[in-house]
Amino acid sequence: MNSVTNIYITDDVSVITIDNMPADIGAMAELFCNLSSADVNVDMISQSAAQSGCVAVSFTVSDSDFAKSMAVMGDIQLQYDKLNVRVNAGNIKLSVYGEPMRETPGVAAKLFSALKQAGVNIKQVSTSETDISVLIEAKDGDGAVDAVNAAFEL
Repeated sequence: MNSVTNIYITDDVSVITIDNMPADIGAMAELFCNLSSADVNVDMISQSAAQSGCVAVSFTVSDSDFAKSMAVMGDIQLQYDKLNVRVNAGNIKLSVYGEPMRETPGVAAKLFSALKQAGVNIKQVSTSETDISVLIEAKDGDGAVDAVNAAFEL
């Protein structure tokens, strides 16, 4: 049985990274509550390990929510003056899914190896027991899908 049963693509994804965010759950809650209040749907979220009381937080939004997200970033920057906000558009999210992934070691290794062989760089990763999602440049989408299909024999 194949561990991966489906591949999904989400187009038009922007990643927003906030450097020097206080390593404080209150600041993190405020950020995501403000995004929610602005009706922004946040998808992938990653955080670096804390250093000197700060973290880097990255999250993705659809390009259609980008302007609303940046308005929230402006408000957050007023509150935390050391923040540095970086943005990157022109991405897609490629997700591999399969219930058998729960019990199958090496799925991530196979996925990353396939993307490496296709020359596709990964910008962000999120996982669950049955899903691995990677953020990649939109220009690499077709090659990434072909490489993943071949690796997992889909």
